[in-house]
Amino acid sequence: KNFASQMEYETDYKKALQRAKKEGKKLFIFMSTSYCPWCRKIENRLLSKVDINKKIKEKYVPVMLNFSRKNFPKQFREINLTPTLYIVNPKTEKIEHQFVGYSSKDEFLHALRK
Repeated sequence: KNFASQMEYETDYKKALQRAKKEGKKLFIFMSTSYCPWCRKIENRLLSKVDINKKIKEKYVPVMLNFSRKNFPKQFREINLTPTLYIVNPKTEKIEHQFVGYSSKDEFLHALRK
């Protein structure tokens, strides 16, 4: 939760969805848990970097959801691993891309540069 507030990520899926539709941006969902060490690494080594954070916010509405709470649509429950990053179309709520685990860091950075 500290990361979400420091980085100004939404933590409510429905609010984020409304905002994304209004701003004409896709959703960038960071699925995490409080007990996930790899989630902390992705926060510290990737998402909190100024240049990466700027690119995320230019293209997406960033959202951080706690997988343990299950207060989000069930399509995000299919992958039972954290961290998982999703790119979601706000009009259809379909997952356009997903990055599972910390090992997908390079793939994520490559997609972000497109």
